[in-house]
Amino acid sequence: MIRTSVDPKGLALSCEIEPADLEIFSDRNAIVHVLQNLLENAVKFTPQGGQIGFRAAVEEAHANVQLIVWATGIGIDPNDHVRIFQPFVQLDSALSRRYEGIGLGLAYAARMVNLLGGTLTIESELGAGSCFIVTLPYGNH
Repeated sequence: MIRTSVDPKGLALSCEIEPADLEIFSDRNAIVHVLQNLLENAVKFTPQGGQIGFRAAVEEAHANVQLIVWATGIGIDPNDHVRIFQPFVQLDSALSRRYEGIGLGLAYAARMVNLLGGTLTIESELGAGSCFIVTLPYGNH
């Protein structure tokens, strides 16, 4: 999906799925839109030559599945972690912003994940990259 954006920037892309035959019983289109949004942000905020990754894994102890999108991008100050999930919030509000967008992508993703019965969290530090974690209920339906 994002290969056309990754290649011109020379980004390394990795993908891990554990177990390899992992199936998620949920709204396919919603999950695809959320992951597409998170991956597009990863590409947008990762400088040339950086790394982007996706990992899907079952967290059996908690009956969850985690979908993780990480990148070696610009990172986000921990003080802004709650704010970025609010609609129309952009951390770079200067008139000549370096990154385009209107600040709805992460708000949409968080709301959609919530409607699916899950959570969207972030682990990030300014200048050290970001990791967005979608946690969804998991079970054999």
